[in-house]
Amino acid sequence: MDWIPVLNITGASMKYRHIIELLEEDVLYTSGSIASFAAELGLLPKEDLVKSRRRMRIALASYVTAHRFPDEGDGIVFVKGQSATPGWYGWRWKASMHL
Repeated sequence: MDWIPVLNITGASMKYRHIIELLEEDVLYTSGSIASFAAELGLLPKEDLVKSRRRMRIALASYVTAHRFPDEGDGIVFVKGQSATPGWYGWRWKASMHL
């Protein structure tokens, strides 16, 4: 039997667990849309909101890669003025954190 490494990602991604818990299960999210969602709810530090959103977006994008979310996403998210981006349903984000 081959040894398979188990990814135990903690740190920044776990810092946002309370936000992932609030996601709707049947809505597509990208790391950026989750950061926007958190900002709208006032869940990010207000001192430097732009920097906080950027950090969250980068941490969640790394999380997606580390947890091997499908590259093509569960669907495509369209944001005005940006290119189409793969997104994943809220249930996938929650399941990856074992919520």
